[in-house]
Amino acid sequence: MSTTNYVCYRLPEQKEYVRLEQHEGEPLALKSVKDLKDHHGFVFAPFQPTDKTPVWLLQADKVEKKVIREVCQRWSEVPDSPLTNRKLEEYSKLERLNYHLRFSLCKKYFLLGKVSKVVIARHVTEFSHTGQDPEALFLRACQLYPHQLIALVCLKQAGTWLMATPEVLLEGDGQNYHTMALAGTQKMPDNYQPGKEMKWSEKNRKEQRFVASYIGDTLQPYADELTHSHPHTTMAARLLHLCTDFNFKLKEDAQLADVLDALHPTPAVCGLPKEEARTIILVSEKDDRKYYSGFCGPYDPKGETRLFVTLRCMEINDNNYMLHAGGGIVPESKEKEEWRETEMKLNTMRDVLR
Repeated sequence: MSTTNYVCYRLPEQKEYVRLEQHEGEPLALKSVKDLKDHHGFVFAPFQPTDKTPVWLLQADKVEKKVIREVCQRWSEVPDSPLTNRKLEEYSKLERLNYHLRFSLCKKYFLLGKVSKVVIARHVTEFSHTGQDPEALFLRACQLYPHQLIALVCLKQAGTWLMATPEVLLEGDGQNYHTMALAGTQKMPDNYQPGKEMKWSEKNRKEQRFVASYIGDTLQPYADELTHSHPHTTMAARLLHLCTDFNFKLKEDAQLADVLDALHPTPAVCGLPKEEARTIILVSEKDDRKYYSGFCGPYDPKGETRLFVTLRCMEINDNNYMLHAGGGIVPESKEKEEWRETEMKLNTMRDVLR
């Protein structure tokens, strides 16, 4: 584990990345998203803040910008080895059974009318390692996924996390802001052209409407001049999603931290109604999500904010990589299809390790 608290991040479509280090003091540990208030820095927030997983705010005293092409040769530093076939087979059977039980539980809650959507997450350990440089993995992810936020977060108290995420939680300049409803998933055809619209099942369209309605309703108390686009197809790695963009001005008496607290977690990573779905997740998931499905990025209420949901990520532990992914379950969902969707999402980080 690094003895320095640092972050590397590359914004979508950029040719350079930013490296932040904090040497003076420690990153701030905040009990809630609302506690961000007038602070600024790089935020690393969990799915559910607790004493063990607070909201972290790195306040850098060293900032560097680096061009990605200058360090491509570091790819050679990324050897990896899958776990033994026997371990993988045993783990896969248990993981598949656990997923089946949670999927069945969701169906029971739907019948009882408790929730209309729940997101099931998976946390999979598939690769072992012997101390490779996390920044080499970060650079490989930058090359593989030019259209997504790539972030490497290395904090003494939170661990080391790498993500390649397509989902904006909130971005803006202190007055004008943008967010998105991103839900619905299908595999990208080999001949897909960016910008081309795809046919989407009613299940995917319904899931996307849930998220879009939630975001629109949640923003109303904080937003002026709120507008939204029609749902459209967007690309993330080798997957396609449905996306609705929202643009608004922050009301003069509104606090950015309050907007974030109201939005997070969105139905794209939690479910609806939010509190009921969150309770089901916290009770039924065998592994703590920790910082998976939280959010991260540069945050400044009076300046530039670029926050993304922590998706398609992995936790780099002392001797293995734990991959994280999830998928939304609605009454129309079919278990085998949802399982395959999580496998496709896990491949985002698997491909970084291959």
